[in-house]
Amino acid sequence: MALFLLLCYSDSKASHLAVGEMTYNYLGNDLYEITLTLYRDCRSPAQGGGNPAAIMGDDPAYISIYKGDQFYLADSVFSTNQQTYSLNGSYCYKSTPVTCINQITFKFTKQLPASSEPYTIITQRCCMNAEIANILAPDSRGNHFMCVIPPSLQDKNSSAVFKKATNLFYAVARLLR
Repeated sequence: MALFLLLCYSDSKASHLAVGEMTYNYLGNDLYEITLTLYRDCRSPAQGGGNPAAIMGDDPAYISIYKGDQFYLADSVFSTNQQTYSLNGSYCYKSTPVTCINQITFKFTKQLPASSEPYTIITQRCCMNAEIANILAPDSRGNHFMCVIPPSLQDKNSSAVFKKATNLFYAVARLLR
């Protein structure tokens, strides 16, 4: 079942993903808030971007959770926020044409009982923008994003989170040129 959910994407919904991250925040009482953030190329094909339908194909995100190496549950999660950024003419990066980055965020909570085994939360997506030059056949290569919640019989924690995403936008923009 989990493999089926992870393979539900078609190649026609695939060419815009640039990078992403997944984090978790412990809320107490075995409840975790999980955040998946994807950064996507939203330029038109004429500007070197990919398939415009790809952005619509990212919502919902399909998530699988494993306890140790055993499948635990799968879910589809709809986005909670979307923003678009145009990057051009900044002090550290110049892009011609203007680079367009779309950020889509998925936040959801899951009750994950204390366990002597880690929980792994994962999502997969095919494919990258075909214009990426430093990866062979990027339009047939995908990404997976995951976070691992360590065994939690005693101490429970949250993952590290970057305070500012501004530099990440410029790193993404460099990938897209």
